[in-house]
Amino acid sequence: MREIKFNNKVLKVKALRVIIQPLSSIVDSSENIYGLNQQRFTKYIKEPKKIILSFPYENKSEQEINKELSTFFFSKEEVMLINPKDETTYFMAKLQGEINVNTEGSYSVVTVGLFSYDGYLHAVNRDVFTAALNSDGIMEMEVNNEGTETTPLSFTADIKSDNGFLGAVTENGAMEFGKIDEVDGYVDMSEWAFVDHLDKNDGSWYVNTGTIEWKNSNVGNPNLIQGNLAFQGGKVVPTAWGTVPTDNRWYGPTLSKNIPAKTSDGKRTGNWRIRFWLEHKSNGDARKLGRQEFNLSRNNVDSNITFTIYDDVVAANRTIVQFKILGEVKFSFIVNPNFTEFYGSVDIWKEGNRIYLKLYSYDTKSTATYSYYDDRYGALEFDKFTYWVSRYRNYDICRMSFNYIDFQWIGTQNFVDVPNRYMDGDVLTYEGDSGKFYVNDVLSLGDIVQGSTDLKIPPGKHKVQFYYSDFNKVPPVIKGTIRKRWL
Repeated sequence: MREIKFNNKVLKVKALRVIIQPLSSIVDSSENIYGLNQQRFTKYIKEPKKIILSFPYENKSEQEINKELSTFFFSKEEVMLINPKDETTYFMAKLQGEINVNTEGSYSVVTVGLFSYDGYLHAVNRDVFTAALNSDGIMEMEVNNEGTETTPLSFTADIKSDNGFLGAVTENGAMEFGKIDEVDGYVDMSEWAFVDHLDKNDGSWYVNTGTIEWKNSNVGNPNLIQGNLAFQGGKVVPTAWGTVPTDNRWYGPTLSKNIPAKTSDGKRTGNWRIRFWLEHKSNGDARKLGRQEFNLSRNNVDSNITFTIYDDVVAANRTIVQFKILGEVKFSFIVNPNFTEFYGSVDIWKEGNRIYLKLYSYDTKSTATYSYYDDRYGALEFDKFTYWVSRYRNYDICRMSFNYIDFQWIGTQNFVDVPNRYMDGDVLTYEGDSGKFYVNDVLSLGDIVQGSTDLKIPPGKHKVQFYYSDFNKVPPVIKGTIRKRWL
């Protein structure tokens, strides 16, 4: 018994005759086929071949035989035909024309014409080569192509440590994958998100937007955001209050500013520090009231951190300072004589899971510092700062202004390792035949750097060098393969 192996299927026959011919040497009707497909053939440097298979087949009707063999030999594209003369090689072939069935007496002889358009005879098994560091410390592989024709190189790289780039260079081509300038990490430096002396609105401030913490008055009526503010020589002051409400609520304008994430890592959960200056004075006049809020919020919802200073209607000339984190009051107290008629700075900062507050009075040179610890604070995020200045009914107003602000992301000064494109355990695969690239068996054509050229290995021995990121600590294990081919 003989076997015809085509497209990963097997057809067993009692005998088999095989003729393999260059298409140009055939002087019969197949010349017409060549003419019809000439445009297709021109993309191949070498000449297509015709492969004729003749074999006896079980005596059935010609219609039945054609139906069975058409199913076996049909394929939309060229597929693998194991060379019947040498099972260590194969052609890429496709059925062309009709299957001829000649029935004489009790048996039929079948003739099948297949065409191999690329004209090459390929080796079934691949030759494998392993790369190693040469005397110059470069990963190098010697590839020996014992065929008679140039063949593409395929390879796999088992990544053993963080890496962002892989390159392969031959004498006549180069492939690059990933990002050659990718870094392993960065030094966590401090960076200023902004420093604003409030000389003018530079376009980063928005009026009557943002988030206030005290949304409803003591009797449940919604407090109002309305009115206007002005930048006046290094401070912001309210200039209009809007319509006076007829019920018990506070009202006044807001000024908000977006806080950008830290540029080095795009995160908002690191350590930070915000400082602002403000004035809140009634000059001893118990009739003057006012309220100022300074809020840090996320996604325009509830404030994560709120500092408030205000005079209310409960008692004469009473100034209250309140500090909230995640809506929880950490302190709310009547200021002592050191902080009445307040003009000074407020510093709020985070170190890990601890939040600090520092008050400084410019008039009395007094300082007070507080700190609060909670496991939740380490994950606090915010993207907006909002200032709200408000009044109550038609009461006389304190002198209130917002005088300066800066925000800084605090760096640890330590090296921060970041995940890289390719990491320990990843397997990179380049298929030279198809030009496709895979990462852990996932097609990743986007990783192929523009300008890469196919890796072709001519007959003979040739060097292939591989390159990877400088910060790579353990070289990848790289194995290359070629499939020899002949005319």
